[in-house]
Amino acid sequence: DVEAVATEHGINSSNVVVTAAGPAGPRRYVLKEVSGKEEHVIRRAGELQRFAFCRDIPVPEMILCTEPAGMVARDAGKAYTLQAFCEGHEFDGRLESATALAVALARLHVVLREANGDLPDRPGYRDLDRRELATIEATLAGQRSAWERVARRVVRVLPSLYTQMDGLDEDEFPTQPVHIDCNRKNVLFRTPRDPVILDFGSIIPLPRMQAVAFACHRFVGFGRRRVRRFLRAYDEIDPLTPEEARQYPLFVSREALGRVNFVLRSHFFEGFFGWDFELARQFRITLRALTQAGLYGEVLS
Repeated sequence: DVEAVATEHGINSSNVVVTAAGPAGPRRYVLKEVSGKEEHVIRRAGELQRFAFCRDIPVPEMILCTEPAGMVARDAGKAYTLQAFCEGHEFDGRLESATALAVALARLHVVLREANGDLPDRPGYRDLDRRELATIEATLAGQRSAWERVARRVVRVLPSLYTQMDGLDEDEFPTQPVHIDCNRKNVLFRTPRDPVILDFGSIIPLPRMQAVAFACHRFVGFGRRRVRRFLRAYDEIDPLTPEEARQYPLFVSREALGRVNFVLRSHFFEGFFGWDFELARQFRITLRALTQAGLYGEVLS
């Protein structure tokens, strides 16, 4: 009874572990508040998570409630989802754990190609147009805070960075539903070789290698030996093309640049400052990745 659990435990918490009675005895669950989010997006994420769980992909089980929406319960004006709790630890830095994640991500991507239905896109990540850049520059004129000085420098070089991305023709690469936020906070390890992938709100259609490159960078960085091991582990389950592997740095840069766009758009056009801290980091990743271009030509051989 999701509603009863929400009533007892969830009124003042956005994400809490609770214990509730079930047919086989007490079980632990993660109760997550999702108030204010678009319900169809939440429902679709839950459907995809159940779809993957039922096909033996290592993800938490989503618990259905009795409401027509299936995934969302309401109490005291708030909305909640419930999923099985997974005992585990964060990434320990071991290469064997990273390659185990690569295998799990590959299995997930194979299964997601079978999924039907609409998926959300990410309009906030698209490149800023001239009007948007001009508006941001005008807003920053005369501003003096440290963050604003960083933003000004970023905005001035964005057009040249967009041009460098022109060489990455995304239409030439396999596109499908992918998990685009497979980072260290969205993966638990029950053992070093047993990862669990979280956050199915991050399933969107993109070039497959963009998601693989993002995960690879977040778990192993740019070291060629570690990148090779990660990509080969993925490739054993869901074969990559040589060109996808060769463009690893550019896909890392493309994703980081999209996140720069998102932070700037959120700050200057939506008045949301919660992602400001990401601007400098994503900008550094964008630049660092560009310096690595051309170094991964034989990574799958």
